[in-house]
Amino acid sequence: MPLYKKETQKKAKEFNKLLIEKGFNSKIDLDSFRDYLVKLVIFYKEKYLGKASIYYSPKKNSYKLVTNEIKAENFKEEIEELWNKGKEKIKTKTKISNSNIPHIYIDGSFLKNKISYASVVVKNDKIIHEESGKLDKKYNKHRQVGGELYAAKVAVEWCKKNEIYDVIIFYDYTGIEKWANNKWKTNTSLTQSYKKYMSDIKIKIKWIKIKSHSGDKWNEYVDQLAKNEILK
Repeated sequence: MPLYKKETQKKAKEFNKLLIEKGFNSKIDLDSFRDYLVKLVIFYKEKYLGKASIYYSPKKNSYKLVTNEIKAENFKEEIEELWNKGKEKIKTKTKISNSNIPHIYIDGSFLKNKISYASVVVKNDKIIHEESGKLDKKYNKHRQVGGELYAAKVAVEWCKKNEIYDVIIFYDYTGIEKWANNKWKTNTSLTQSYKKYMSDIKIKIKWIKIKSHSGDKWNEYVDQLAKNEILK
């Protein structure tokens, strides 16, 4: 079986449904499955437009649409616009449906052999708690990831002390979620202690990966918070 077939198939079905809603005739090309890849065959009425490729990046947990096999420029632009609108629709739904649940943003920074962490807890787009600081050099071998792991733990611990048991954690390094959910091996004492803490904590956590430095307001805020600790 091709690697990540489940992920590419799920995304292809979602986008295929959106295309059909907008008047296109499309279907998954069952012979096109490859590692990280699947293709959609797209028609408009009786006109064959070509194939659109959907790629999955496990490191970034993200998808990319490639339309170079679709030659009709007007249809290519419309298909790409639908893809982008579909992504924005998912983001908006997530934000609205979880507006009353505290959002935790975390980050770490590593510069000049110094490491720092920062976390901010936001509810209804207002800060209800933030914390940042420098860390011991034992975290240095993990670089900024060590700071992110520590930030996640202290933010969750604050929520526990304040009787908050349902949160969303926004992160930009995949391991933050994978170690917590036992999907990645923990080969160091730091990741092992992090995994144990997250496994034992009695808090419901929804994990959302965001791209770093992508303009997200609170991701940028917590990134600067961590950097400021090193620059002090």
